[in-house]
Amino acid sequence: MDVVPAATEDTLDAPLPAPAKRVRPPWVAPAVVGAAAIGACTFVRLLNPVADSNPPICPFKMMTGLDCPGCGATRSLNALLHGDVAAAADHNLLFVAALPFAVVAFVVWAVRRLGIEAPALPRTRTWVPPAVTVIVLFWALRLLPWDPFTWLASGLS
Repeated sequence: MDVVPAATEDTLDAPLPAPAKRVRPPWVAPAVVGAAAIGACTFVRLLNPVADSNPPICPFKMMTGLDCPGCGATRSLNALLHGDVAAAADHNLLFVAALPFAVVAFVVWAVRRLGIEAPALPRTRTWVPPAVTVIVLFWALRLLPWDPFTWLASGLS
């Protein structure tokens, strides 16, 4: 017969063991991000932001009347989903130029999460300063009222 020791004050004050962490399979995060991207593309394709009844809402443009760096990105995505690269570039050239980099970064991240050998993505401190510089430069140039810079505007007045 086993004897169970009586609880003492020391054992009552002992911390409880930490609950076990739930570990998600490595494919969950890429699947969620991919599903969100597909959902957003489907929504934009069905919404048709180019139609007069579905104008995109940009708080910066509504308050100032000026384009922000993202103005025209929804219409640009819609044009890309319809296969019209020229119209997409007319709405937001920076979005069209940056989209392939974003897609490649997503694919590399997803492949690496699954444990498949793939090249490493550059560290954030390597690509963020140049990216911010390009975004600010694009923003400044698209606000200039002279040709050829007016072509960078989003197309909505």
